[in-house]
Amino acid sequence: MIVNEAQLSAALPGYDLGAKLGAGAFGLVLAGRHRGLNRQVAIKILAAGHDGHDGADAGFAAEAQLLAAIDHPHVVRVYDYVENDDLCLIVMELLGGGTLTRRRAGMSAEAACAVGLAVAAALSCAHSQGVLHRDIKTDNMLFDTAGLLKVTDFGIAKILTGSAATASAIIGTPMYMAPEQITAGRLGPATDLYALGIVLYQLLAGAPPFDPKLPLRALWQHHLDTIPARPAGVPAPVADVVLQALAKTPADRQPSAQALALDLARAAAGVYGQGWIFRSGIVLRLDDDVRVATEPSARSMPAPPAAPEQTRPDLPPPVASGRSLFVTPLVARAEGAQGADAGHQAAASGGATVDSEAGGHDRLGTSPGRIGAPPSPRRSPAQVPAPARRLTRRRRRWWFATLATGVLAAVIGTVVVFTTRAEPPLVDPVDVAVDKAGNIYIADYGDNRIRKVDTAGRISTVAGTGTRGFSGDGGPATDAQLGLPDGVAVDAVG
Repeated sequence: MIVNEAQLSAALPGYDLGAKLGAGAFGLVLAGRHRGLNRQVAIKILAAGHDGHDGADAGFAAEAQLLAAIDHPHVVRVYDYVENDDLCLIVMELLGGGTLTRRRAGMSAEAACAVGLAVAAALSCAHSQGVLHRDIKTDNMLFDTAGLLKVTDFGIAKILTGSAATASAIIGTPMYMAPEQITAGRLGPATDLYALGIVLYQLLAGAPPFDPKLPLRALWQHHLDTIPARPAGVPAPVADVVLQALAKTPADRQPSAQALALDLARAAAGVYGQGWIFRSGIVLRLDDDVRVATEPSARSMPAPPAAPEQTRPDLPPPVASGRSLFVTPLVARAEGAQGADAGHQAAASGGATVDSEAGGHDRLGTSPGRIGAPPSPRRSPAQVPAPARRLTRRRRRWWFATLATGVLAAVIGTVVVFTTRAEPPLVDPVDVAVDKAGNIYIADYGDNRIRKVDTAGRISTVAGTGTRGFSGDGGPATDAQLGLPDGVAVDAVG
């Protein structure tokens, strides 16, 4: 595509134009900068009348408006739309983290499933706005500098009319095209799910189900007639989700992107276990129901040990949670040294014990996976890791530890709190505050986040993206970057 730079400058007088970022069958992408806002952007240049929009120039503005309305963390943001003679320009956020194509080599199975959840979330939002993507592929999945994956390149998107849309031309990328795209048939949300199935197969198995080097007609014939082989080395529950998305008939695929996300989340949780999303290394922004589905069900978890006989009538009994086999929450208040009584309560919550002596030596008896716990009496200060030394300097008024079971334990003065499994786990918590309602706020120094544990034992993030930085004033706290937070306080109104 040949672009007249003077024409572009005239169409975008408020922008400085930069280097070419990429090019495809339907346009060109340039870097740019909005001078007034000093905002780095990507400028997508489309030639009016190309087949991706069925030759209907009047549809560009309507489609750009729809794309701008797709406000989702996993969808690229659209800032502006300009028509100028035979060019249509879409100004979008600049994503500096590279494409999924560059990152897919050696990607873990957990990461592949997490990518699937992110893309499914993006598609669910787009489909709810009546927009099909029609070109889902690894080249169209980019990461921002904070590591958040976003679906891009809606340049050949189609607006749904009624329950489905009819393709007037065969468009898309052959390796990812659904059978109904190849036959120019009725398109719907299942068309995008098929392409996502190809992406998942490729990430999990290391290669797509059909050889992209085949002649085009042969490749299309495979998409139309050949049932993909089960991906080698992929656990059956996950493979079943992928293969359903690759069904030849749209009605045999998952009924929606949301349904695919739920199926994939449950399958991955059952196969990869607790904390699989954290291990994936993929930043996710999921709906609550999908987030819940990523947690292993109680039926797949080992039964907790029997609670010992209560030795203190004033201590509350363990409370069973509907979503966890561990107490949710259990608070033991003790006068002076809380050793034995707190230990009984800890054992009831997961088999760990807490010993406390007048000298302040606290330890978890069975916690090889603990994080930031102060030293036992047998360790000299020189042997204590830096986070523990920091807590020691704070006189160990409190400490946190994440048990091997995933239970979050906290000692705050003479209060011992056990909460449910943390996802993701704390990395290096260094300060804590409690509001009047009993909610606990944690400064996680190592994860650049402020976390909250509510009175039901649920842990969530209230500030920070997990990426170290200093940005986000005026926006949602969960979208801001914090730099090694080492203190937290709660005001009078909570």
